[in-house]
Amino acid sequence: MRRLSFLLVALALLWVTACNKKAETDGKDPKPATNSAAEEAKPADPEPGTEETPAAAPVERTLVGRVQEMPWSKDFESWDAGATVDTEYYVLRVEGSTEAPILRFSEQVPFEKFAEFEGKRVEVVGTDAVPKTYVPKGPGDVYPMDKNGVPAPRGSGFIVKFIVEKE
Repeated sequence: MRRLSFLLVALALLWVTACNKKAETDGKDPKPATNSAAEEAKPADPEPGTEETPAAAPVERTLVGRVQEMPWSKDFESWDAGATVDTEYYVLRVEGSTEAPILRFSEQVPFEKFAEFEGKRVEVVGTDAVPKTYVPKGPGDVYPMDKNGVPAPRGSGFIVKFIVEKE
């Protein structure tokens, strides 16, 4: 009797899996097989006749605001910051704006330096960080995706080259 129950459960799972795969491919071209998850994450080639313009050199900006420590949470900002369960990250609450970029360390300003300015009004000089498309490390990797299944970008924010407390 036990073997029969196990067999029925296994058959039911196979049937449900087959129905889901059929529903996914109904009316669509089947997706070609790829060698790795990294290949699936590649952006589509630009359409013929369009050209990608080279990225402009980073523009240095000065921002004034308050440094705020942010604990890890299961949201996009934590993902973008690269935070993990046991780490925090810092954002700058920019004065007169809704902007709150993630503060990124540099050779001039190490990550640990941000803790010294937590809660204080500061002036920071730096450049905007360009996010990169995340490449999954394996089939069990968990990450946010867009509606097309492409991994969300990671690494945006503000690369701090100089930080000073303001009165």
